[in-house]
Amino acid sequence: MTQRRPLSWLDHLSVDQTAALLANPTSPLPTGLTARILGHAEIVEYFTEDYEDGARRCQLHPVEVKALEEERVRLDDWWNRRSEAERAALIAHRASLIPGECREAVKDLMPDGLRIGDDFTGPFTLPKMVAAYAQLMARQQRG
Repeated sequence: MTQRRPLSWLDHLSVDQTAALLANPTSPLPTGLTARILGHAEIVEYFTEDYEDGARRCQLHPVEVKALEEERVRLDDWWNRRSEAERAALIAHRASLIPGECREAVKDLMPDGLRIGDDFTGPFTLPKMVAAYAQLMARQQRG
């Protein structure tokens, strides 16, 4: 039996959905989000409360919550080591090409290295988790 990569189910979610889970991994999952991850049944738990619509709600399994919380701590630590200019660039360009000057900052987050572009110096797209975190930071900045 092959073991799945931790948090690999996030690959099936949008950047916005991933950012929302990073912000609050213990919250009930919206129905649309639940539908996207139901193929990974081991990551959700069903619970029943007295909802007016009588529907069952889902939340992430505690193991997945812990994994997301640990990832958030790792991302927070990385973000806190970034300069104001790097943070601004990552937020401003999170949905587009990131300036090549930020390459080392992003590579700093990836322990196994990362090939983020063909020329190794020019603009590149953010890995999905980093884009989601930058999206979360942009939301927090807006207040």
